[in-house]
Amino acid sequence: MVRKTILIVLSITLIVSGYFAYQLNKQFNQIKHVTIDKSDQALGIKMNNLGDRLEEKLNYDKKTFYNDDVVNIALFGLDRRSPEESARSDSIMILTIDYSNKEIKLSSIMRDLRVPIEKHGMDKINHAYSYGGPQLAVKTINQNFGTNIKDFVAVDFDGLKKIIDVYGGVTVLINDNEISYVNQCIANSENYLSKAGKQLLNGEQAVAFSRVRYIGNGDFERTERQRKILVDMIHKTRDSGLSSFPGYVAEIMPHVQTSLDKTTILSLGMKCFKEDIKTLEEERFPLDGYWEDTKISGVYYLSADIDKTKQHIVDFIYGSASKVSQDLACFQILFVNKAKS
Repeated sequence: MVRKTILIVLSITLIVSGYFAYQLNKQFNQIKHVTIDKSDQALGIKMNNLGDRLEEKLNYDKKTFYNDDVVNIALFGLDRRSPEESARSDSIMILTIDYSNKEIKLSSIMRDLRVPIEKHGMDKINHAYSYGGPQLAVKTINQNFGTNIKDFVAVDFDGLKKIIDVYGGVTVLINDNEISYVNQCIANSENYLSKAGKQLLNGEQAVAFSRVRYIGNGDFERTERQRKILVDMIHKTRDSGLSSFPGYVAEIMPHVQTSLDKTTILSLGMKCFKEDIKTLEEERFPLDGYWEDTKISGVYYLSADIDKTKQHIVDFIYGSASKVSQDLACFQILFVNKAKS
């Protein structure tokens, strides 16, 4: 009798496990994979973060910065409400997984930043996505900021709302002056916010929160709100444990477009759990003191010192600012000495 009971339990367990695995695989197959050309040339990747002349004169080993221990993925929030619409990247971030230092880093790039876009002249960086999709958007980031990004994840308003609901919402701090602006972006009045303070937001509320830009420091604070949402989702993923990770991925990925395949996504995430990565840093670029408001033909732009901003991004992504600055100073001394000889 006991043996029969054990067999029945095992059979039920296998059936349930098999069904779960089937459903999981079915969801993974719904990933909206977008193929891009990942060659260095097609993505504008070259050793230019310390200056081309240093690479030429010193034959600097780019593996110091570009190695498998530091993975960069471009994140694009698209200003569209349906996949059929042409879209600009309303939000631009770089997600960095630094396995060697056990850190995850989020870098926001201001969407109105005026930069050169290949074959389109000087324009706002968020226009690159509408001009040439993720291929040109990633290339524009690499060309301007010396990064080595080869993959992207893009999500629109509706997709982000659904992803946040998968997590059961996100917890953020709402200030008094944000409430009315958040409610203006909410279609369902039942979701209106009524109070300030730290609270759990559902998908519609959180997306509305991420879009607020006409208070405080405008778009600068807006990027901070966007990072708050993403940071909470990262914390929820980490706190749920390794066993829950594949399930989260399977539910989330049908709502995004990405150049990553399911094997790579699972591998990157599981390695984060294996390496016990818990530290999370965030920053916005350009940094204060290196940008100014500009109007050209009546159009607003954010003008910045691109060379300085490039170095700031490299400092943040590839190591501590002090170490990179020391290395740069060392290379400059070597270059001067070599030039004199």
